[in-house]
Amino acid sequence: MLFSYLQEHPGEVLTTHFGRYRDFGLYTDSLAFYGSRMFYYVWDLPIFVGMGAIGGLMGALFIKVNVKITQFRHVFIPVR
Repeated sequence: MLFSYLQEHPGEVLTTHFGRYRDFGLYTDSLAFYGSRMFYYVWDLPIFVGMGAIGGLMGALFIKVNVKITQFRHVFIPVR
């Protein structure tokens, strides 16, 4: 259904809304209505993929540094 629409309207690929209406019922205030619609565009996906890749690399670096610090402590810091 989505792909047939995009084939009929190829210029609207970058402005098509993906996602769904979400209402978690947390707020009844009309000022917080912005949270009930969460959409994303096709051009948002590379940004999210990049953020995930950077976060994964930072996590791997943290683990590597933590292992090196632990090895250093085992060698140079005596047990009481």
